Amino acid sequence: MIDMGFSGPRYTWTNKRDINDLILERIDRFFMNPSWCVLYPHAKVTHLPRCHSDHCPVLMEAFPIQTVKLTRPFRFQSFWLSDLSFPKIVTNAWSHNRRLGDSIDSFTRDVTSWNKNSFGNIHAKKRRVIARLYGVQRSLSARPSASLIELENNLHRELEIILDQERDLWALKSRINWMIQGDRNTFFYHISALARRKRNHIASVKNSVGEWITDERDVMEHFRSGFISLYTTAQSKAVWCTNHTSTWQVQLSEEDNFKIAKGVSSAEIKEALWSMKAFKAPGPDGLHAGFFQRFWLVVGDSVKTSKSGPAFSHLFFADDLVLFAKATPENCYTIKGVLQEFCSKSGQVVSEAKSRIYFSPNVDPDLRDYLVNILGFESTPTLGKYLGFPLKHSRSRNHDFDFILDRVKLKLAGWKANLLSMAGRRILIQASSSAIPSYVMQNAYLPNKVLEGIDRVNRNFLWGSTETEKKMHWVNWGKVTKPKDLGGLGLQSAKGRNTALLAKLNWRFHTEDDALWVRVLKKKYCTNRNAIHGPIPQADLDLKVRDVLTPYGSWDWSIIPFELPENVKVEIQGTPMAIIARGGDKLIWKLSKTSNFEMRSAYLLATNSLEDPPFNGSWIWKAHTLPKIQVFVWKCMHDSIGVKSCLVRRGTEWLTTNGNNVQHHSQTRPPWNVLFLIAIWEIWKQRNNFVFKHRSSNPRLAKGIVAQATEFYLCADRVRSISKKRIRNIRWEKPEVGWMKLNTDGASNAVLGLAGGGGLIRDEAGRWVVGFSRKLGKVNSFLAELWALKDGLLLCQQMNMTALIVELDAKAVVEALTNPSYSNTIVSGLFDDCRQILSSFNQVRIQHIFREANMCADQLARLGSLQASEFVLFSCPPLDIKDAFEADSLGLYSNRRCLVFDCS
Repeated sequence: MIDMGFSGPRYTWTNKRDINDLILERIDRFFMNPSWCVLYPHAKVTHLPRCHSDHCPVLMEAFPIQTVKLTRPFRFQSFWLSDLSFPKIVTNAWSHNRRLGDSIDSFTRDVTSWNKNSFGNIHAKKRRVIARLYGVQRSLSARPSASLIELENNLHRELEIILDQERDLWALKSRINWMIQGDRNTFFYHISALARRKRNHIASVKNSVGEWITDERDVMEHFRSGFISLYTTAQSKAVWCTNHTSTWQVQLSEEDNFKIAKGVSSAEIKEALWSMKAFKAPGPDGLHAGFFQRFWLVVGDSVKTSKSGPAFSHLFFADDLVLFAKATPENCYTIKGVLQEFCSKSGQVVSEAKSRIYFSPNVDPDLRDYLVNILGFESTPTLGKYLGFPLKHSRSRNHDFDFILDRVKLKLAGWKANLLSMAGRRILIQASSSAIPSYVMQNAYLPNKVLEGIDRVNRNFLWGSTETEKKMHWVNWGKVTKPKDLGGLGLQSAKGRNTALLAKLNWRFHTEDDALWVRVLKKKYCTNRNAIHGPIPQADLDLKVRDVLTPYGSWDWSIIPFELPENVKVEIQGTPMAIIARGGDKLIWKLSKTSNFEMRSAYLLATNSLEDPPFNGSWIWKAHTLPKIQVFVWKCMHDSIGVKSCLVRRGTEWLTTNGNNVQHHSQTRPPWNVLFLIAIWEIWKQRNNFVFKHRSSNPRLAKGIVAQATEFYLCADRVRSISKKRIRNIRWEKPEVGWMKLNTDGASNAVLGLAGGGGLIRDEAGRWVVGFSRKLGKVNSFLAELWALKDGLLLCQQMNMTALIVELDAKAVVEALTNPSYSNTIVSGLFDDCRQILSSFNQVRIQHIFREANMCADQLARLGSLQASEFVLFSCPPLDIKDAFEADSLGLYSNRRCLVFDCS
């Protein structure tokens, strides 16, 4: 149900007592359901004056009389972009190199005429197509023909386009900042637009003497006079005193002055434009940011800083100011004098109506009154909020953050749950609800009651529960709030998100040393202590890596003054160290490939999900089908749909006949096609119609499924990649004459959890030159590949090779080495060493090969993970790899099944 709102006094009931015992409440209100909202979009509710009763009379008018008819302003419609002739109108309007304002005026006139005469009203087109479709179907029932069937199919396609345009129209009007593809949700957007229109409509206002103005013309005049007063300065003149200017300190440096004086570049304008939501709120000209983004190549040159633009008044620079002082009359007189002098010289005025004094609880009440009279400002018991964040917490912290819960409830109103599929509700929670508390969450740890309340609202909305109707929550909230690749829906629990955001703040505190807020906090709280508490004693925190490294790059554990666990030593042993130090120490986030903080890994750490196994149903989200079907299959994978076995397991045993189970769904091998997903969706609906509505089975169900899947597949606006596999013959190739070839690889022992690296160098005839293997600690395969590559390159450099071909079966390493912009702090030491050594060769090529052509290096790497010594050189092939080496020397092939993509 939707609250219809009201105009007039805020409260409808009072207990009619003195001021100390007075209670005011809004008890009486009107609600409407979505269907009634569509029938009576202009209905209004008015609170009338209370005369005898303790309740106000409440008047509801379904068809209120409108005395003023305003001209509807021009508004750009996003569905125009789907018409092929629309870009020509834009090009014509901007073709004469006119000013931006003139081009917009020309475009507005042209597109209004085009919309009326060519494009047409989509509601009228929808009615016309449906009427034609009705006539064709009547004719088909009487005299079937091929031409009528073709006409019916064409009309169906035309209707689909119009329905999409209608959805875009109401989505734009509703200002919804998200859209779920596949679910049309036109009715939801329509109701959202009507609810927003009703919420924003101003039916009455209260004037300065407390009287309610209800006449529309009087309301308009009240706003006009209010804005005139607002933008009229109360300061008649400013007095400039030259004798004081010599004592003022120059605050701006030459660099700052240069930045301020520098003009706004086209790149800055484009960057600002692309930071806006495409179709959120239009400008005064009716054009959204999305219009300029779409046609930037056409309109971009005309968008520039106007030389004759509006001047910046002193009101533009008005800002809030906080002054701190001891509560004494002398300080108050000083503050008052400084403010008066500032206003006299600057032309600005301090707003007494908006200024407040906040006193410490220790200040005497009589002294408070005296100081208030001196300054002329009212006192306040609270500091209020800054950017939505409460500056001072009360004893009841739950009460301080109740506004977050109220905003989440408002966004996830019950009527929205009834108009959206579960896929749509999931998207709405992600787009709206998760963003509401984020700003507060990254600055304070919210009370558990508030966090649990946010989760409860999100949970109920996701499963469709309302205040009047409770729905079963089929999947545990802990599973739902995991990433999709771990079996969840990609939502986040409030507590986990709060912890992760605070971890991000802590990360910034330790990495942004030059930030003012960091310097202030460190000076105040971290002079004699560290903000991070760990197992290393405070006295040993200054220990550097260079202090415990030997000249040969190995670790000297005897120098470390504290004992390290064996598993930690293994990880340290696998930590890459550069040959030459190229920078200072820095803090890194070890759960990220780039070493920078990541919200995803922080959230997984906060929810103890880092070690969770991957979900075997992640293919669901890659399938080309409707989102609601994806969510349904996800529920099947979790054995959580309304069949008998699931209901009985949850204590619901009323379904005694026609029941079945879901195991055949979740155990089915995942097929990569649309037909399977649509089939189980249609079978599920058929089953529910049979069980709950006692409808007979549809004999044409299978044929209908095939037809629906085919139609969806052909109409989907995406390129379909059909993958084929064929056998390829792979072998190791000898290098060219005068070249040497280095093959390297990394390997990890799954049983022991240890890694190794290895490789070999061969000449142009395929003869063995030298091989090597290295024992690594606990590292991933990416690091193991880099370790092996570095060792091999060092050997080649020491042997004074000039022309070298390097081959690896790790495509990610090859792409990273050949990409100059690639950056990864965790492996930067190895990367920099490899790049430096590669640059020392006269001729060098690095290329990716398949594993079948790299078997010798692969087996050497496996030897390294099992050997006792840290590094071993082989002057001849070891026995374990002799067969692989001979196969390479003879040029023998291995078979590999490779994917070949055919786009149709």
